[in-house]
Amino acid sequence: MIHIIDLIILALLFKFFWGIWKRKEYKKNTAQLKKSEKDMESELIKIDNMDERDFEHYCADLLQKNGFTNVSVTDSSGNNGVNIFATKHNLNYAFQCVRQQSKLCNRAVQQIYEGSEYYKCDKAVVLTNNFFTHSAIDRAIQLDVVIWGRDLLTRLIEASQNSTTKTSQKSSTPNIAGTILFLCICGFIAIGVRMFVSTV
Repeated sequence: MIHIIDLIILALLFKFFWGIWKRKEYKKNTAQLKKSEKDMESELIKIDNMDERDFEHYCADLLQKNGFTNVSVTDSSGNNGVNIFATKHNLNYAFQCVRQQSKLCNRAVQQIYEGSEYYKCDKAVVLTNNFFTHSAIDRAIQLDVVIWGRDLLTRLIEASQNSTTKTSQKSSTPNIAGTILFLCICGFIAIGVRMFVSTV
């Protein structure tokens, strides 16, 4: 028969090992967060130093990693302001990708609107490494143009990185439930052995 003291010991062992694991996971997550922030800063600096054409191809790759299909980069000239065509959820998107050091004004919004109308696309999007002026935001609302600034670009990068590392993280993550179950079984075995020895 299991004594109450045995159950207390088992509970204390469980709490002890659980606390160790929680502290280990906290340190691991903190280190990963700091690394992710540093990596993102480096990635944005790299983007800020790209030329326009490299930025367009970078955005095309980013869109593919975020679930867009039929992604194609247009020629550098004669594209009516559209740099990328893509499809998602049965909607055809027209993107203008603008990499520059200052905030975007109305011009990019107007160009992608006219380009999307010309190619009869469902959605017009301006994607940039920077931000938008107030007048550009107002114009985008008027024309129903989607504007993706630096914050959204960062989220797209994070999402693409998460999708590529999710599988490896699953394979490297220890089976916590299995570990705890193993410790509990070991505890019950130890209690059983002690009870057997005490009755001999």
